[in-house]
Amino acid sequence: MGGACSLVLSCASSGPVELSASSEQVVIYTGYVSEIDTTVAVTLQDGVTNTYMCGGDSNFATHSRWICGDAFSGPEGVDTQLFFEGWVLEGSFYEEEFEGRLGHAKDDQSVEYFELRAVRVKPGDRSGAYISDSINGGCTGVIVLDDPSGGEPTVVGTWCDGSGSYGQVTPVKPVDLDSSVLPFTVDHPSFGEPELVRRVFE
Repeated sequence: MGGACSLVLSCASSGPVELSASSEQVVIYTGYVSEIDTTVAVTLQDGVTNTYMCGGDSNFATHSRWICGDAFSGPEGVDTQLFFEGWVLEGSFYEEEFEGRLGHAKDDQSVEYFELRAVRVKPGDRSGAYISDSINGGCTGVIVLDDPSGGEPTVVGTWCDGSGSYGQVTPVKPVDLDSSVLPFTVDHPSFGEPELVRRVFE
């Protein structure tokens, strides 16, 4: 991971937040919330966090969101607490991990919380986050979670647009995680040929 790039992570009604820096200036954490089959990538730069949560096969349209905002404006006990479309992210940043919880509002307006631990991505790791520039009026996010036991990594992704339309992302095989870009297909009528996502921050 090297060099500088500038990518805009779309945060829907909260507005886009632009991250522009070399890899040394950006911290990325990746993790998995097993209780709700949701993979998470948390980025931290210049006091701003862009957190991408990506649902699995059965819930990608309901559990895939960008949650963006001030990384250090949380209440006592946590660094950050952010709200978006019925979801809440709260937790604290550490040298090696992000620890906290992800909450979702239920029908009775109470919030059900799930523990979240995301590990810092280091140079040379296969874990990471990928995003696309605007494609068909939307944004694609892909998260890679390496298997510490040496097995195949988990690769999940979702495309969404501002109208609330979602499409599940499938990487084109064979998946080359040594590359800074990944080709993918989207299960949505707006797509035909494979598109590309680029690693954050390559």
